[in-house]
Amino acid sequence: MMKSFSFTLLLTLLSTLLLPATAHPEASRLYISQGPHTQLLELYTSQGCSSCPPADRWLSQWQHDPRLWQQVVPVAFHVDYWDWIGWQDAFATPAYGQRQRNYKQSGAIKSVYTPGFVLDGREWRGWFSGGSLPPATTKKDTLTTRIADQQMTVQYQAQSLPGNLIVHVALLGFDLQTKIMAGENTQLNLHEDFVVLWHQTADQSQPWEFQMPDKNTLPTRQLGFAAWIIQAGHPQPVQVVGGMF
Repeated sequence: MMKSFSFTLLLTLLSTLLLPATAHPEASRLYISQGPHTQLLELYTSQGCSSCPPADRWLSQWQHDPRLWQQVVPVAFHVDYWDWIGWQDAFATPAYGQRQRNYKQSGAIKSVYTPGFVLDGREWRGWFSGGSLPPATTKKDTLTTRIADQQMTVQYQAQSLPGNLIVHVALLGFDLQTKIMAGENTQLNLHEDFVVLWHQTADQSQPWEFQMPDKNTLPTRQLGFAAWIIQAGHPQPVQVVGGMF
């Protein structure tokens, strides 16, 4: 029996409903994060930044870490403010750079730079000195995400629900390979994982529902997701869940 104090990430493949032969249903998947708080590890990076490939490689190593998804959910936001150097990062959007600037405006980070790490809504510089992640806080609550076809549904449960909840969801791309032809990383072949390909937020009442992009429009078939809950005005995630699908 699963002990109540342990963190669990359950991936349940539900039976496929009987549909007409013309339909192409996908199995529904259920992901559950409950018990101790799961940490959200954000990397702000750019293909145009010569200091970023080592951080990208370090983040990729989390694929083989037993703490992945159960204790830590990594995500890589590609920023566009280095595009002027000569290389247009295909995974960067102005919104991701603005997200990093919002952290600075709130006092969560001291400055805007790459590579930059944010752990649970606060600047984390331990990577630069080879440090380990600090321990997570202990909190008992439950965040569930169900994915079926292109629909993502998120729900949060706790003994005492905080007010003004905002949910963030992101699709993550893996095994993304790019030959850089200009800028500081000219001629490098970059291999990147946990790359945010799509990011949405919602603040309406639960359950939160999102229409995901068609997989055929994405640059990779190896996909994961991250979902996290925050309180309005407080960047630290209340709970986080993630996984592959």
